[in-house]
Amino acid sequence: MMTTATALDPPDSRPVRAVAIRPVSAGDRPAIQAMHRRCSVDTLRRRCLQPPTRTPDGAVVDALVDWMFDASLGVTLAAWVPCGVVGLGHLVRVPRDPGVGEVGFLVEDRWQGRGIGTTLTDLVTRLAVHDGLAQLRAEVALDNTRMLRVLRGRSWQSQIADGVYRLDLDLVHGPVHGADHWRGPGALSWPVVHALR
Repeated sequence: MMTTATALDPPDSRPVRAVAIRPVSAGDRPAIQAMHRRCSVDTLRRRCLQPPTRTPDGAVVDALVDWMFDASLGVTLAAWVPCGVVGLGHLVRVPRDPGVGEVGFLVEDRWQGRGIGTTLTDLVTRLAVHDGLAQLRAEVALDNTRMLRVLRGRSWQSQIADGVYRLDLDLVHGPVHGADHWRGPGALSWPVVHALR
C-alpha cells in the first residue's frame, strides 16, 4: 500500500511513522499556536465545547494555549512529528476538588485516527495515577464520536448533561485500562515514542 506525504512530513517527503510525546516547554508556544491554526473550525469547536453555530475566536484559542504553560495548573503533553506539533493532551488539577483531574485532548485533523489521541489518553492516565489522583473527568462534545470511543474504550463512564458528554474514570476502584501498567514503578521517561497506525 502506498503512503502519501503530508504537509508536515520531513522535507525529503518520507512518510511520518511515529510521534514523540513529551511535556510542553515555553519554547513550544509557536508550534502549538501553528497547530491550532491548522485545525479545522469543527475540531477547535469540539475542543472548546462551543455550540455548532459558534466558532471559537482567537481569544478563546489564545486563552487555551496560555494556560498550557502554567505548571501550577497541571501538565500538557505535545505529540511531535519532525515539522511540528500535531496533538495535545492536558491534565489539569481541580483546586475545588482535591484528588480529581480534568483532561482534554486535541489532535490536528489530518492526524486523527492514527492512535495519537489514544496514546495521549493513556499517558495522561498514567501521569494521574503517579500523581496520586483518585478520579479523572472529561467533557466531550456530543458529535465528538472519536474521543468518546477512545474514552469509553478505556473504561470511562459517561452521561449526557448540559448538552455534552460528562465522563469519569475512577483511578482507585474502577477497571483502569492496563492498570498494572499505569501503576508500574517510576515516572515516565520523555519523550515517549508512539508508532502511528
